[in-house]
Amino acid sequence: MSKVSVAILTYNRKEYLRECLQSVLNQTFKDFLIYIFDNASNYDIEGFLKEFNDRRIILLRNQKNLGEQKNYERVFNYKFPSEYLMMFHDDDSMHPLLIEKEVNLLDNYPNMALVGSGLRFVKNHKKISSFSKIKKKDNFFICNKPAELVRLILRDFDLCYDSVMYRANFLNIIAEKTNSFYYNRFFKWSDRPYLIELNKKGEAGIIKEKLVNYRIHQSQDSQAEAQDKADYLFNLFLFYKENLLQPLSKEDKKLFYSFSTNNLILSAFSFSKNWQEYKKFLKEAKEKDVFDLRYLNPRGVYYFLKGIKRLYFRK
Repeated sequence: MSKVSVAILTYNRKEYLRECLQSVLNQTFKDFLIYIFDNASNYDIEGFLKEFNDRRIILLRNQKNLGEQKNYERVFNYKFPSEYLMMFHDDDSMHPLLIEKEVNLLDNYPNMALVGSGLRFVKNHKKISSFSKIKKKDNFFICNKPAELVRLILRDFDLCYDSVMYRANFLNIIAEKTNSFYYNRFFKWSDRPYLIELNKKGEAGIIKEKLVNYRIHQSQDSQAEAQDKADYLFNLFLFYKENLLQPLSKEDKKLFYSFSTNNLILSAFSFSKNWQEYKKFLKEAKEKDVFDLRYLNPRGVYYFLKGIKRLYFRK
């Protein structure tokens, strides 16, 4: 049995998958198996994977495309024969030390349910395999309670499925909610609520370094739109708010409303076709108690000016 299982979800992104796989195979830690959850890609993925000539790569191919969420459900429901698990996207890449660092923390802290690192957002695909120099010594801290993890997110620490390694036996604790529950409530923002929920069952280790290159491009799954996008977004911010200590302290109130207000100012532009729709969105946000202009800061002003330009000059 291998120490780590790395599950990679993929669909029709052959060259991205090549870079992704190479970054996993280049890890300093070698005791892992790679499970490719292919969502019925239209190229010979079996032949493609044979090019790597590595027995650690296992193909689990859907006979037909199940959709993004159903493919995720396959991962959540699969019985991996390993102590630790990672779920990774085919269009991203790992720093060579990522698995080693995360395994070390899970080995040394038996009450740790998950460990994640920071993300480096990459728009230019040519740089997807390059990373800043990282020290071998661990640079991390531990979140013992969900409120601590929420505060970390509200301070703009980027955390998502890609950068996280799980202790497999902790996943079974909330297995009844791993499939459609979070997706139906939060859509593409479902990863952070899931991680916060898991933090209720065990410690969350956070590595400060950015050990994952997260590719930004138009065809990525996270760029997909939802018909009721506003509801998903409001659900997300309400979830953050509810998982802070109640009633909110003065510090938490400032942290939460500064984050939600200034981010919603920009988010509203992404799906408002005109000024009337934009105002309607912010009015609803205020009614949901996730928006308060008293917490507007220079970043929010910048977002507003940027959004206005986009709204009135879009073709």
